[in-house]
Amino acid sequence: FNPRWFAPKFDGSTLVMAQHTGGLLDAAGLAPVIEGLGGSTTVHESQDSSYLDGLILERWITAQFGFDEAIVPEHWQ
Repeated sequence: FNPRWFAPKFDGSTLVMAQHTGGLLDAAGLAPVIEGLGGSTTVHESQDSSYLDGLILERWITAQFGFDEAIVPEHWQ
């Protein structure tokens, strides 16, 4: 399975969680896959924080479902 060849067949909204800038799988390293995706694509390069990266993920999913605010644990707010 090579995502680069599968990507053009997918036309859904995609959040690509890339490695931090300079990492092997950062946005530049994933460019062939990202450019091949057929649908709306959002790229997030990791901030090396599971909290910050998780918050980005939750907010993206919330927006995809049309809600205003992500439902996250109180200690994340």
